[in-house]
Amino acid sequence: MEKKYKVILLVLSLLLLFMATSQTVFAALEVTDYPTIPGFAKPTEGDLPTYVSYFFGFMCYIAGATAMVSFAVGAVQLIMAASNPSLVGEGKDRMKGAVLGLILTISAVVILKTINPALVEVSLDSLPKLDGVYFTNGPKFSEASQSGDVSSITKGYETLYYKCDSGAPLLVWLFKNKGGDYSGGAETKRITCGGDVSLKKYGSFKWEYEGPGVYFCLGGCNGNMCSGYMSEPNVVTQNEIDLPFSGQLKGIRIVNDTQNSEYYGAIIHTNPGVTNGGECAEPITTTKDISCTGVSVSAFAADIFRWNRDDPDSSGDGLSFYNETYGWNSDVESGKIEATKENIKKVNGYFKNDALKVNYDYTNVDSIDAAYCNLGYPRCNGEYDEDSEEYSEIENGNCCYCATPQDCLGSIKIKGNYIVGLYSYIKDDKGKETDKLYCQTFTSDVENTDAYKYIEAGGNLKYIYIIATK
Repeated sequence: MEKKYKVILLVLSLLLLFMATSQTVFAALEVTDYPTIPGFAKPTEGDLPTYVSYFFGFMCYIAGATAMVSFAVGAVQLIMAASNPSLVGEGKDRMKGAVLGLILTISAVVILKTINPALVEVSLDSLPKLDGVYFTNGPKFSEASQSGDVSSITKGYETLYYKCDSGAPLLVWLFKNKGGDYSGGAETKRITCGGDVSLKKYGSFKWEYEGPGVYFCLGGCNGNMCSGYMSEPNVVTQNEIDLPFSGQLKGIRIVNDTQNSEYYGAIIHTNPGVTNGGECAEPITTTKDISCTGVSVSAFAADIFRWNRDDPDSSGDGLSFYNETYGWNSDVESGKIEATKENIKKVNGYFKNDALKVNYDYTNVDSIDAAYCNLGYPRCNGEYDEDSEEYSEIENGNCCYCATPQDCLGSIKIKGNYIVGLYSYIKDDKGKETDKLYCQTFTSDVENTDAYKYIEAGGNLKYIYIIATK
């Protein structure tokens, strides 16, 4: 009889072991309301340890019920045996075995709880074994979904924990409303390995690992982070910035991977479409791993570029600026300014030139305009008198008409991967230049600059930016 009950206990133990290693068995049951078992907590959805503990208790109660039934059967046998000694003995043995089995079951639970309650109340280690993102209630962990409503998380587990020894920081978007709706307010947290963030006071969340790129900040900057809601990383040009950042952008956050020479930058524009002229900002770049820069321009578009800082030679052969349209055509007599790859390399693939401080080279150009420039006549910087066809500040009316790109810029040859920004200052109602910038950017050849509105009407070209890109 004892042997039979040992077999029963062995079967129950194997069943318990099977349940402890197969969460899918419990998921397949799809039970949402488990009966209460005194002394054992109900299973928590997605939490394997509570399932194991619950079913351990359930099997203990089943074993107790089986012993009681066996005891009752033995008692009936004893009553019905009458004067049959063999049946009397069998009934007594069954009753004894049932009592023994019940004592063993109760003793096992009592002893295990006395030695260590964790032996019957199974829990995971204090830290998960694998790197990743988890929901936690402190001592227990469950794998975290990448986004969702906080109300769907198991009660008590509303803390997001990032387990790793080394790796990219984690960005966590926290929304006041459910469904990732930012209209009720949102913010973004950045946590590193071993860090956590509470989700309790929010309606929904999402997370992802931080990567290189340009992040838009809705509320400006707070140190190297965005204040308030932040976009995901942008790595390509945005001809139309998405809501809610369109027209409301207050900061640009740049994340670089300096170890792998990945640098990003941005030029923001007030007009949709980066090929249109309009108010804009100077290029925003950084040599740091992370930086955040506040902006005051109402941005509706943004040039996003990969700055080729460490190897600008690989971007191409530089650029050529001409005072005539299609200046690179052999039939066109045009002055030229060369921005060679060697020049660009000296400034780490990024430089700003004053449009007045660089002069066209008219060597071997045989034209009337070029003749004055080649003879060393000064730049024509006075007011032009159409009657005398002379400049007021030039004594003999002889001057170099197209000395600099500010005087005339006809075309641009871009020989590789570069972004060129032509900048001027916006004038106020009285015609005085303000500190607001007007610009247009180009990444491919410009045959005729007159076809583009790269400076505001009545303004002058002030600066030329050249940035080597990947």
